[in-house]
Amino acid sequence: MKSKIFSVLIFSVALIVGCQKSTEPTPTTTKTDNVISSGRAVDLLLGYYNFVQQNTDVQMKVGSWVTMPTQNAQDRPFYADATFRNISNKISGASIGEASLVPDANNTYNNNLINNNSIQVKSVYGTTANFRFKDAENIMRTKALYIPKAINITSSDDQVSNIAIKVGTTITWNQDALNTKGVVFIIEYDPSLSPATYQTSPTPTAKSFAVTDNGSYTFKASDLEGLPLNANVRFSVGRAGFEVYQPENSTKTYSLYGYTIVDAMGIIK
Repeated sequence: MKSKIFSVLIFSVALIVGCQKSTEPTPTTTKTDNVISSGRAVDLLLGYYNFVQQNTDVQMKVGSWVTMPTQNAQDRPFYADATFRNISNKISGASIGEASLVPDANNTYNNNLINNNSIQVKSVYGTTANFRFKDAENIMRTKALYIPKAINITSSDDQVSNIAIKVGTTITWNQDALNTKGVVFIIEYDPSLSPATYQTSPTPTAKSFAVTDNGSYTFKASDLEGLPLNANVRFSVGRAGFEVYQPENSTKTYSLYGYTIVDAMGIIK
């Protein structure tokens, strides 16, 4: 479930950028439109896209996903885990910052490590964290990576659900000046969740764009082009730190990352 949540941020971006990079038909029924206008924004999206294209041996991450109404809750969840493809890639003695990872007792495949202690994992956010682990050859590896602050958002209409998404709506968030990878916005229209537009607009649509992490963004007409008026949509804002790490004198590769996502429901106005 948690990996699927991260896909909301990453793989929707990958799909959209992939459509931009190729003229071949995409094997999906979801219509996608690239609304990137600045070169910097394209670079930000391509960074995410290129990262997820790497077929690495191990994925090691911290994650946080919340809905907008619950983003300020004291029990906001944070988690960490590591997954390896097979026993030859198994790692041990792993930690991310102060969060140690232990074998997942509920995983019958014995191919992952976890930490669900939100307090420990939360301390990693907004820091340059050391990803540490012993690889399959029992060599201790360490790689430092900046994990952006956990994101919180507000809208100019002061709503936490059914946000009016229209030209001129401003979304603000807690700026992270150390985050160089930007903030990604995704708007997803699923007609089955939008009774008012289901019959007249039956085609799912996803829109995605990236902006510099400067603390606010105001929607333009091009951002909402192709989304049906009065449609119910899922709206996500997120940011992440990520890097593919290949230690010296090793053939193994490791996807290291930390993400933070806030989801909200909105109405296209």
